[in-house]
Amino acid sequence: ASKIGKETGDFPDGIRQFNDITVQGNRIADGRKEGIHIQGYKAHGISISDNEISHNQSTGLFIANLNVMSSGLEVRKNQISENGLAGIEMYSQEDFLLEENYLKNNGKKSEELKNRSAVVLSHVGNGNLNQNTYEDDQKLPTQKYYLQIAEATATVSQENMDFIGTNPRLRNSTAHYLE
Repeated sequence: ASKIGKETGDFPDGIRQFNDITVQGNRIADGRKEGIHIQGYKAHGISISDNEISHNQSTGLFIANLNVMSSGLEVRKNQISENGLAGIEMYSQEDFLLEENYLKNNGKKSEELKNRSAVVLSHVGNGNLNQNTYEDDQKLPTQKYYLQIAEATATVSQENMDFIGTNPRLRNSTAHYLE
């Protein structure tokens, strides 16, 4: 095993690089941290599809790229629900697609507005959110925002969204996530 940023036998320059990875058809539940956590450096060709990600203590799907933006991410047809923090949180990503995902009742353990969102995007560009469903059927909703954008370096578009039992709210905010 290795630590990011530290030289080891398997990563002599201290940087993990990976490409063309598929995470498909899994049930990931009741984890102590994120359901799926992908952290890369100049990664491309990552596909996350047809997974059920629920009841994790932290974010359902966490994508954090180091220093340099990664590209070519596809997140499709996942059911992401009842997670402690945001359903999907993404940093430093360009050329991405979030499509036909179902996000329900995320943000249950968060006191921060940032993590009370179905989707949080920071330092992203050239992305498309298409045919995603956002649901919050709780008496006291925890998904305060369906989408929160902290910083966009290029266009992020949305199309054909569906809202169930929630008042849709979009949040374009600074890195401070002020109300």
